Amino acid sequence: MTTIQPLLPNKLDNPAIVYIVAGHGGFDPIQKEYVTNGKRATHKGAEMHQNGTYYEGWGNRIAADYLAAICREWGLIPIRIHQEIQDTTPDTRSNEIDKYVRKFGSALAKRSVLIELHSNAANGTAKGARIYTTTNNDNSDILESHIRKYIKQLEKQFETFVLGEYKQEKNYTLIAQSSIPAVLIERAFHDNQQDAELLVCPKFNQAQMFAVVLGIIGFLNK
Repeated sequence: MTTIQPLLPNKLDNPAIVYIVAGHGGFDPIQKEYVTNGKRATHKGAEMHQNGTYYEGWGNRIAADYLAAICREWGLIPIRIHQEIQDTTPDTRSNEIDKYVRKFGSALAKRSVLIELHSNAANGTAKGARIYTTTNNDNSDILESHIRKYIKQLEKQFETFVLGEYKQEKNYTLIAQSSIPAVLIERAFHDNQQDAELLVCPKFNQAQMFAVVLGIIGFLNK
């Protein structure tokens, strides 16, 4: 396994905001239960979140924490929109982002992006990451292309990782309603054991979220 050495973009001279959304609900440590129905997969004998089970909302929050930390290292301002445990509706999250955008003003809105984090599920054999943008939003498409460039390089670092080969446009509620450039990243398929093993790997989480940050900076520097 080789370590990628990406061509790093320049750090930003002006402030920029990254709104971070971890999809679905998390794990309640007091009740010791996952608060979202479904959105999980069990892989017998594998080390997952709990008893061989991967919980999407839990994993999304771990990735979001990596993303926020790396944003800070690179001079970006992360704002977490999701709650630590409970799920909230896309409309609620969209309204909260809009309140921040109005509060900070139009100049900073031009230097803001939205990243929504999920993992995927299908039939247990599908695998890899997917990056979704929305229709009729050129800035979101450009953001997607910058992030894609760096996530694609992870295929050289992690032998079992693949990235879907093309941009996918879907009118998912949160990114479709966004007034700022937005993408939804399905980081891998949690019902595929090889992918799930990546999703619980700290090295992979850090590398994937680092790739996202490099893409954001490249977009903002365009």
